[in-house]
Amino acid sequence: MLRKIETDFDLDPATRKEVSRAIAGRRALVQFELGKAYLVQGEFDEARAAFAAARAAAANWKAAIGFWASAICPRLIQAHYLRRARKAAES
Repeated sequence: MLRKIETDFDLDPATRKEVSRAIAGRRALVQFELGKAYLVQGEFDEARAAFAAARAAAANWKAAIGFWASAICPRLIQAHYLRRARKAAES
């Protein structure tokens, strides 16, 4: 759907740039959340790839930390996300 907006809508250059920036941010957010889901499942290679895609889509410190943490200490970052998920479920 986002690709259709980027390619099919007749936008002036300034608006197209703004829309493209917003879409890149949404893609980065989706990839970041996907990376967290992969971490919880213990799928560390997939998590690292998703964090890398999030980082490439939009410069974001969270994506960079997710990428490096999943590369260096994947079980530690997995434990962190599992703890946060449990706390969120209790609330």
